[in-house]
Amino acid sequence: MTAEHDTAARKRARLSPALCFGLLAAFMPASAAADAADDFLKSLEGRWRGRGTAIIPGRSEAERIVCQVTNSYSAETSQLRVNGECASTQGKTIVSGKLTHAGSSISGSLINAFKGATVTKSTGSMIGENMEVSSSFVDNSTGNLTRTRQVFRKTTAGFTAEFFAFDNASGAFKPAGTIAFSTN
Repeated sequence: MTAEHDTAARKRARLSPALCFGLLAAFMPASAAADAADDFLKSLEGRWRGRGTAIIPGRSEAERIVCQVTNSYSAETSQLRVNGECASTQGKTIVSGKLTHAGSSISGSLINAFKGATVTKSTGSMIGENMEVSSSFVDNSTGNLTRTRQVFRKTTAGFTAEFFAFDNASGAFKPAGTIAFSTN
């Protein structure tokens, strides 16, 4: 064995622990993100009352809205189910939704107010301490596609849900509502 070959072998041996640590560190953030998603969804379990404004599908202006929802979390399926109702001056509507995480990937919709629509795509993740989910829905009767983004932030009283709708004319998401939820 030559001296050069022996020196190269020693360098590889010295790099191996550093390489192993680097690989281990690369996998840790995904686990931490999965734990953060799991903890965030678990923290939304319970009965919540929400107040805010929202653009109701089919209308152009934001309206005051009040919601009452009950959220249940299943550790077995890593899923938060949402059931309740929201009301504006125009009437009440039953709302439902579900948020699911698989590792650090999140999908679903906290409140699905699109009756007769099917989710075609949903992706999300934890961004810092907030959860963000983007979804696409197709209207089953018209075939029209709607894109939304929902951002959830923890507050001292509970959590805030911000809703955004994609505007095709501007090519950007525009605010569609904000509801602040606190415990019932």
